Amino acid sequence: MKIFCIGIGGIGLSGVAQILKAQGNEVMGSDSSPSEITQILEEGGISVLREHNEHSIDSSVDLIIYSEAVSEDNPERKKGMELGIREISYAEALGMISHDKRTIAVTGTHGKTTVTGMLTSILLEAQMDPSIIIGSKIDKLGDRNFRVGNCDLFLAEACEYRGNFLHLSPDIVLINNLEPDHLDYFLNAENYYKVFQQFIEKIPEKGYLIIHHRDESKLDLDKVRGKVIRLFDDLGNDSFQLKVPGKHNQMNALSAQAVSRVLQISDEVIKKGLEGFHGTWRRFEYKGELNGAKLYDDYGHHPTEVQATIQGARELYPGKKLIVIFQPHQYSRTRQLFDEFSRSFTNSNEVWITDIYKARDSDEDIASVSAEQLVQAISKYQSARYVPFSQLSSGMKTHAEANHIFLVMGAGSIHEVFKDLKFLDARPQYRP
Repeated sequence: MKIFCIGIGGIGLSGVAQILKAQGNEVMGSDSSPSEITQILEEGGISVLREHNEHSIDSSVDLIIYSEAVSEDNPERKKGMELGIREISYAEALGMISHDKRTIAVTGTHGKTTVTGMLTSILLEAQMDPSIIIGSKIDKLGDRNFRVGNCDLFLAEACEYRGNFLHLSPDIVLINNLEPDHLDYFLNAENYYKVFQQFIEKIPEKGYLIIHHRDESKLDLDKVRGKVIRLFDDLGNDSFQLKVPGKHNQMNALSAQAVSRVLQISDEVIKKGLEGFHGTWRRFEYKGELNGAKLYDDYGHHPTEVQATIQGARELYPGKKLIVIFQPHQYSRTRQLFDEFSRSFTNSNEVWITDIYKARDSDEDIASVSAEQLVQAISKYQSARYVPFSQLSSGMKTHAEANHIFLVMGAGSIHEVFKDLKFLDARPQYRP
């Protein structure tokens, strides 16, 4: 089958493309933003066109897969429609892979990528041979985000946005936690929980749902046909010597342990897998030093994620000055969670807020909140200031000292500051 992927440089679609190629399909695609990911694709024999052009599509194409970020007026999608070529979204493609596999779906509001990474480490330690899709690059996969296996096991990071995970055929579902998010689409908590309810009702009778006890009241578990396993806060004697800091990562490890036990993996192997996990790309990823200050990059963009990551950094470096540089992601999210964001930085010494990253925001959203307003709210609790995006790298160079930790956070373009600091092209170093 000849498959054309539009927006192939996305972290999810790039992995699907490589799995489909490994299955014997002819795969190519387009992306207007060259990156390390498109370079990896080309090294793997997948041609990547640098622009979206209707002439890229002809009748020899059997299937078009498009990224969620690609609109219907994309010239390649329009040409495909004219020619009557079947097209599916990335989420539908993931579901296509899942259909004939025993699928482990890792979902929830926070920690999906980390738990999927931990499970990857455990499954490989157990010498199992799964296929894997994860929303980040990890060292266990050769700094890639996918794996093609020969057994029927498929481990997938399952995203709830727009109900994307409903395309999966899950046998084991882990809901790591539940807290309203993506309110630009779901609008309220009720709608957000409803899509998770739909998902867990897809679990077969011989399947499993693993959920934290504090979240079980948000869903109707009586409608789950499979076995329900509940997780609890008490770590007891089950704490691990992890290479990623913070209590939240100990809880992530317990989630990964619960899934592994369902797969009948021994506790000894689970422990080795967890303690051999070094973290993932852009999840408290160590980037290097600047004037003696240690630099970390993190994808956190929800108040709970921000708070947990800062707490983990504080536990790792109790005597250091912790400077958090945060780029809010979406005006709508910033407005809807404004009070929560204002209180999320309290374990840091100083906060730099930069320009809000626009994503799916309306003019009304943009007019409703500003970075400066968020700075004023945070300043009620600790030192905070607004730093324009264009001045971040120079500000870091000026202020960096040996006793400082810079924690750069956000889901938008914030990581590009490391390009200015000459760290972006370095291989991920995880933790020192």
